[in-house]
Amino acid sequence: MQLLIESPAAAEEVLAKVETYICVRCYGVLFCPDTDEEVADLSLQDRIRSLHWVTCGAIDHGFDFTNKSVQDRFDKAVTEIIEMNSHRSPDDKLCSLTRCCKLIFENLKESRGELASADEFLPALIYVILKTNPPLILSNVKFISRFTLPSKLMSGEAGYYFTNLCCALDFIQNLNAESLKMHPQEFEAYTCGQLVPPLNRIPISSHPSLRSLRASLAALEDLRNKLEQLQDKIKDLDEIVRRQLFDFHQQIYDCMNKNLNEDFAFLEDCRIVTSDVETMTSNSDQLTTSKLENTLSKDEKQISLPTVADIEQFDSLLHLSNVRTEADADEHESDNS
Repeated sequence: MQLLIESPAAAEEVLAKVETYICVRCYGVLFCPDTDEEVADLSLQDRIRSLHWVTCGAIDHGFDFTNKSVQDRFDKAVTEIIEMNSHRSPDDKLCSLTRCCKLIFENLKESRGELASADEFLPALIYVILKTNPPLILSNVKFISRFTLPSKLMSGEAGYYFTNLCCALDFIQNLNAESLKMHPQEFEAYTCGQLVPPLNRIPISSHPSLRSLRASLAALEDLRNKLEQLQDKIKDLDEIVRRQLFDFHQQIYDCMNKNLNEDFAFLEDCRIVTSDVETMTSNSDQLTTSKLENTLSKDEKQISLPTVADIEQFDSLLHLSNVRTEADADEHESDNS
């Protein structure tokens, strides 16, 4: 402990850890302890809602929203300043604010092509707050002021960003027609919603509807590419299945032919022998007929030879005669008995 006391840096670090622990454990009691702070937060949120038209061109934020990376970084900055309310320790809240402000500086550098000055950073931070309307922002500022080490808020990067946040909130609370160099009646008409900001003052590229449309088109394009890839894979798979099916059928066909050639080769020999016999018989019949025609006389050739139909008819008559003969014999035997 004596070493910690003799080392100011170590003592400050230990003190910061102890304060962080206490703030986290007692956050429900320490954060926004007074109802007046909650009323002030609600009043500021209503004020920011009534000033939504200021983001339509009344403030020169310096962001080039035609650049996709600038738009993506802006969305991350919005997320960081909103998440500041979800942290319980003052250091975490400051870290979230620091990340948001760094993203704003990066956007300004990419949009303008050079490092932004403090005079260019403050309007950009005001624009982010007006677009975001972060919850309980005043209570978060007071919580950081009460429980963060004064040395951290009075110096360093986090202290610089915190000071700019306080200035931005003060500007929004005191914003009037003179601040925007407008006529008081016009300012009040815009604030009350009686007038709508002219379209030529609205940065079309940063319009939420157009951003949503671009995101939808990008999603559809990505889906179309994935669908084309899927269709190509389906075609390749179908080709593979067809090729494998053909190979499978070919293997079955080859296997069957091989077995038939090995086990039933004699059937092929029988078919060949039968074919040869039929050929020889046909040739023999033709030769016999030719010789018979040569030996017959002219009168004998005029006698018509019996046809196949005549032979079949003769066979049927002969069969019928045999049947009748057998029937008569049976009848004769029955009479004798």
